[in-house]
Amino acid sequence: MARENQGLQVALIVFVMLTILLGVTTYMFWSQSQRLAESAEKASKDAAEQRTVASRKQDELNQLKLLIGVDESEEVEKIIDLHREDMKQYGSGLAVEAQKYRLAIKELHDSLVNKSAELQKLQADLAALDAKFKQREAASAVQVAKFDQDAKQADAARQAVEADANKARADALKAAEDLQKRLEEARKESADLKSKGEAEVKKMQSRLEEVVRQNERNSETLAKLRRETFDVPSGEIRWVDQRTGTAWINLGRADGLPLQLTFAVYSGDATQVARAAKKGSIEVVKIEGDHLAQARVIEHNPSDPLMPGDKIHTPLWSPGERKHFAIAGFIDIDGDGRSDRQMLKDIIRLNGGVIDCETDEKGEMIGQMTINTRYLVLGEQPTEKTAAGLTDVYSKMIARADSLGIAKIPVSQLLEQMGWKSPTQVTRYGVTGRVSGAAGATAAEQQGEEKPAFRPRTPPKPGPGGAF
Repeated sequence: MARENQGLQVALIVFVMLTILLGVTTYMFWSQSQRLAESAEKASKDAAEQRTVASRKQDELNQLKLLIGVDESEEVEKIIDLHREDMKQYGSGLAVEAQKYRLAIKELHDSLVNKSAELQKLQADLAALDAKFKQREAASAVQVAKFDQDAKQADAARQAVEADANKARADALKAAEDLQKRLEEARKESADLKSKGEAEVKKMQSRLEEVVRQNERNSETLAKLRRETFDVPSGEIRWVDQRTGTAWINLGRADGLPLQLTFAVYSGDATQVARAAKKGSIEVVKIEGDHLAQARVIEHNPSDPLMPGDKIHTPLWSPGERKHFAIAGFIDIDGDGRSDRQMLKDIIRLNGGVIDCETDEKGEMIGQMTINTRYLVLGEQPTEKTAAGLTDVYSKMIARADSLGIAKIPVSQLLEQMGWKSPTQVTRYGVTGRVSGAAGATAAEQQGEEKPAFRPRTPPKPGPGGAF
């Protein structure tokens, strides 16, 4: 409260000083003009009264100094300087007319009350958000548990259907063998048993047809169960060294993990990677344990770096399993109008896949699709300008995949999900450098051959300020 009265005190101090100065001046002029004894006596009385007033004002001034927290000996100028410093430090945001101790204290108190209310509201909002987060986390855990249970049930159903299909196939083969045996015995029968043998043959044929139909129904059921509605992650990242661009994954020797296998990387909270956005890709370079391998980062987004717990996925490989593929259509990976079928085959085989069936450039089918074929990789569909054989084979492979329940996937989607990255074209500059295929380039240069003047460069080592 003492600071609120600072303006009043200063005004009072100034008033007292002016009063004293005026009294002294008046007294001097009066004593000089009045030399008479009676005037001197009157002036003496006035001076005594003024001293009394001055003493009272001084007492009041000292009281005000104590109220604002300064010593009685402090000068008014020093008190004014202290007031200016206090307002600069504590009341810089106040209006000029409010920069008085009493008004400033009230403004600061009101501001403190408002800030306290805002803080309480923010704390309440934070508690509500925390409760909502815990609720969502609990719901997510329930969904994950249900997903695991459904996956186990689906796998058990698949195994049961496979067992039924194998049994039906064995029964069909046995029935066919029995039929053949009986047919041979029927031919050796006499003429009088011919009618009876023909009836038996018809009966067995009917039974065989029923067994074949049942086998086809079982195959269709098995294909539906094997058809993927979502892609489960192959594994996850355990640790990432951002400086060297190296990652460690939870797959290794016991999982049959091959070297140079590439994975697409997805966020750690992704459960269906087919619907998630890809963060980057990695390539396996070293197997370090039964369930540990080292990989190099070949693609990443600096604004969303790879982190421990991120999911990895490739459609070409599963732990302990080699996936089978078929290829149909014109394959052009780099968009140059030339066939990249061999490149696609090399990529699939390098990553542990098996090619069951494909079409060559003449439209002839090589191999065949079976119930073990997992994906039919689709290139560009043949047009009216292409050979009729290519169109027919393409349609037959589509129909065969549908009958076996084989999933169809475009080549671009396959490469995206496996994390494959196209090699970067290098343009050389200088005396020996020419762009491949540019005007004036020699045949050897267009084919990528280097002149003796070429010197390989050593790439700079990554520093602590780089992306890795």
